[in-house]
Parts: sequence; structure tokens; C-alpha cells
Amino acid sequence: MGVRSTILLGCGAIALIAAPALGAETEAAAEAETAEAEAAGVGVNLDLGFATHYVFRGLNLFQEDAQLDPHTLLAPGATWSVGDTGLSLGWWAAFQLNGNVRDNIDAGAGLEQDLFATYEFGLTDSVALGLQMYAYLYPFADEDVTLTRGAPIWLEPGASITWSTAVDLGLTVTYMAGVQDAIAEYSYLYLSPTLGRSFELAEPLSLDLAASFGYKAWLRSDEKLQDNTFDVGVKAGLTWCATDIFYVTPAVGFAWTNLEGLGFADEFIVYGMLNVGVDL
Repeated sequence: MGVRSTILLGCGAIALIAAPALGAETEAAAEAETAEAEAAGVGVNLDLGFATHYVFRGLNLFQEDAQLDPHTLLAPGATWSVGDTGLSLGWWAAFQLNGNVRDNIDAGAGLEQDLFATYEFGLTDSVALGLQMYAYLYPFADEDVTLTRGAPIWLEPGASITWSTAVDLGLTVTYMAGVQDAIAEYSYLYLSPTLGRSFELAEPLSLDLAASFGYKAWLRSDEKLQDNTFDVGVKAGLTWCATDIFYVTPAVGFAWTNLEGLGFADEFIVYGMLNVGVDL
């Protein structure tokens, strides 16, 4: 579920894709635009993402019977970086295009609508701290299926630290909390170290590489979350800045998570992504 991952997209901006979440990557985190981009525009990023699978923390959220079920994702999003304050506000959504669409909507896994706010500030020239708050909403879910009073709602506050050296090293800690009693027992603390590096290629191309590891701790119910406790993700994206404001980013990702209890023969997934967007 959720804004799964963020990967650097655009010409001096950040956009979102699943990943939820494309992978924040601090997990799920949007960052402010560069000072130069902010000075030139209003700080708004509009992005449209497409993915062959909706992968969040190693799990294909749109699966029906297997991790490799090819149920595709359409993910529009908008982020406003508020001047040079370090504050960003945004919306992101996940639409399943094929497969068990109705079942996932009823179960609170489809037609996801996310709202988020992030704040980032520098401690030194190379170290930055961030605070995040995500709200994952499923307004079209069937209460008889989810057993919740009203639409299922998840809240995920978190904090991150990033050290930019030869590579970008990060650590994000969040708490995924189910608001209603029926989903509260699935709440957990999530720890995710990340590693990333961006390369400027021949203008107007750039290459972004990212790797992440995730671990769910302090599970409210060990019985409920015996699977998908660990996850590993690797992503590579090539951004083409067609103009100063318009970009296209094809990307590929690999993910793994433990799924012994579910009896899946496959615990890994390889998926493709494509983002197009504008920085205003």
C-alpha cells in the first residue's frame, strides 16, 4: 500500500512512483526541488507513472495468486515544494488497470489515495534530516469486507537522515499505523537503510541508481505479519529532460521479500516503470 518509493525524476525535481510508493527511496519520501528550480518556477511537480506491477516493500500489492501476477498500475501525483522552506505537500494515487480490480477495491487495496507532507533541512553541507507524514486512504472500500468503520485509513509518520558523499547513504524510520481497530493489529515499525547514486550522462540524460533494505519490527501481531518482514529493492532509472520542465523516465526494478507462510513459489519480482512529468 501507499506511496511506495520515490526515485529522483525530472529536471531538478522529484516525482513519485510505486514502489508508494516509487521509492522514496527513502521509503516513501518526497524532497524539495533544488534552489535553482524553485527560483525559476512555482515549485509544482505533476507526474504520471505507469508500472507493470505495484510493488511496495517487496510485495506486489495487486497480486491475485502469485507475486508475479502482471496487474498494472497507473499512478498520477502532484507535489508542491513550498518555496525554500524545505516543506513539500502532495497527493498520489494508485489505479489498477487489469486483473482482480474489483476485489482489491473492496478489500481496501485498490483506488488508493495518498496525502503527504515532508520537511527537510540540512545539518551540514552533506547531512540532511527529514520528517514525513503520509496518509493512505481507501475511500471506495467495502466495509463488509474490510470490517472497518468507514474507509480504511493508514497513517505513517517518520524521520530520515541522509549523508551525501561519494554515494547518498540514508536511513528512514517510520511507523505504519492502522487507524481503525480492524487494521490496527497490522501496525508495525519500519526500518530502511538506502544507498543511491546519480550520474550525469550526455546532456540531457541522467542515470539514477538506488538500493534499499527493509525490516518490519515491533509488530502489533507477529501472527498476522509472519511474511513480508524483510524486503530488498534495487532500481535504475534513466531520465531524459526533453525541455527545461518536461521529462521522461523509464526505469526497471527488482524486489524480494520473504513469503514462506503464503506458500508462494516466487518471492522475487522484476518490474518496469515509466514516468512522464513537468516541473512548473
